[in-house]
Amino acid sequence: GREPFLSRVKRVRVGLDRLVCLRSRATCQTPNSKTLAAAERLKSFWPKWMMMYPNMTECKANDQVVAAIGLPPPAFFAGREIYDFTAAFISPGSGLEKTVFVVDDPESEAGRAVRIDADGSIHFNLPYTIGLYDRAGGKTVMKKSFPKPLSEKGYAWYCIGKSTLPSDSYIWLTGTWQTSLRFWKNRELHGRTFEMYVSAKFTGRKYQKGSNEPSRIWIDRVVLAVPENEEEKK
Repeated sequence: GREPFLSRVKRVRVGLDRLVCLRSRATCQTPNSKTLAAAERLKSFWPKWMMMYPNMTECKANDQVVAAIGLPPPAFFAGREIYDFTAAFISPGSGLEKTVFVVDDPESEAGRAVRIDADGSIHFNLPYTIGLYDRAGGKTVMKKSFPKPLSEKGYAWYCIGKSTLPSDSYIWLTGTWQTSLRFWKNRELHGRTFEMYVSAKFTGRKYQKGSNEPSRIWIDRVVLAVPENEEEKK
């Protein structure tokens, strides 16, 4: 328990604790006592250690922790087996850096969201269309359009549909197709069937009648949910 030895031991243990948490997430394993203990150690020690690095911010450090241990599952999917991808996993793509930001958002269950400033492009006009694209096959696997936001205020879950996930694929989250969630590195998901959901909200003049505020699309989570009939088979 003496310093500096205790801090060194905690630092060395970070790698093992991350591995325990990531393996649990990759297999959708129900967290056991070892996983929960590893997550608690990461939350208490790892951000403080990362803050010693130049250009590190509290938000970046917290994103690393969330990427390793995840967040509590969304209330919408209570009791279901899911894969939960927060804003830290979403790619803004090339050419949109000036209009796409990862920001804190107290209205989000996850606490942060990808915010797209939408006034500068007709590609962000309604209807809101999202879909799954297979790069290797060169085809859209499925897509769905929503004529208007599902909620006048706050986030709602937009279901794209149910499909088997190709190995070289991504979900495009706006009409430009550039803001996306890519799956080619998630080998444990390839070839499996999921119901796919995007959590989004819409604010401003394009989307809210009578508003003079800037038009914005906010995306805080993408969830792949194991179909309930598949869960019953287990």
